[in-house]
Amino acid sequence: MSTARTIVITNCTNRKRATAGKPISLQRFSRGTLKEVADSWLSRVKKASSKLAATEIYVGRSFNDAVTVAEELQGNLFVVSAGLGLLSAATCIPAYNLTVSGGHGAINAHLAKLGATIPDWWTAINRGRCDSVSRLVVQSKADLVLIALPANYLHMIAGDISAFPRRAISRLRIFTSPAGIAALPTELTNAVMPYDERLEGSPFAGTRNDFAQRAMRHFVSQLKAHTLDLTSARRKVQRALRYYKVPTIPVRVRKSDDELIALLRKNWQRFDGNSTRLLRFLRDEALVSCEQSRFRGLWKSIGASKIPPH
Repeated sequence: MSTARTIVITNCTNRKRATAGKPISLQRFSRGTLKEVADSWLSRVKKASSKLAATEIYVGRSFNDAVTVAEELQGNLFVVSAGLGLLSAATCIPAYNLTVSGGHGAINAHLAKLGATIPDWWTAINRGRCDSVSRLVVQSKADLVLIALPANYLHMIAGDISAFPRRAISRLRIFTSPAGIAALPTELTNAVMPYDERLEGSPFAGTRNDFAQRAMRHFVSQLKAHTLDLTSARRKVQRALRYYKVPTIPVRVRKSDDELIALLRKNWQRFDGNSTRLLRFLRDEALVSCEQSRFRGLWKSIGASKIPPH
């Protein structure tokens, strides 16, 4: 159990580092009971030969921001993973495709066929293990626990964290969206830091997928509010947000994959093929609507093409 003064808890990411090897995936998901499916999955995880530390596998801004906060506070970082349960960021794990976020590897529809829910899955993959979020918080010697999770992950662990005793709540600082607050047990809502869309008018603007982690980083790096008690910390966030305004969102048009590829190819050399700059070009200059995972797939297809961009 952690002996650091601070614990940071974040979620896993769909994006995995390519050098981690071929990701494992759950086959014949809908066959068997929930327990049998979970046992089959965990067996494949255990047998996987190629493994790296979680910090070397997960990529993307949300995870990087969580790593930055943990390092700044010299705390221990933990990851809530739909495929692996609760794990220390130093744990060696295989690359895998299993998520509650939607898209490739999403298990939601498969669980529905089994008559099971996302919280049921969390219970199934943690059955027989001593690790849980509530156990970590209650038994650790940490003075502060920062939890940055989106709504779907809070929904997944709702039964787990409902076991928090009242004496532990004062040590919690939770960062999530309004939908995430709705997924929390009522007694924990006061531990949520009151961030809202005004954060997008700050230097910590970003995407919805990394809102929780960006809010946590603003809280620690900008406000230094981790040094305050729960009530004072909430007030400091509320005061800080008064200086930011919700940005006006431009109207963006949708285009087909072929149209997007043509647009990217035409501007490829202009931005030296840089994915971040090209995505910003699409959204801010061309005013095109393109979700990040969709863009990344199209960007990769152009980079892998033998036909040079225009």
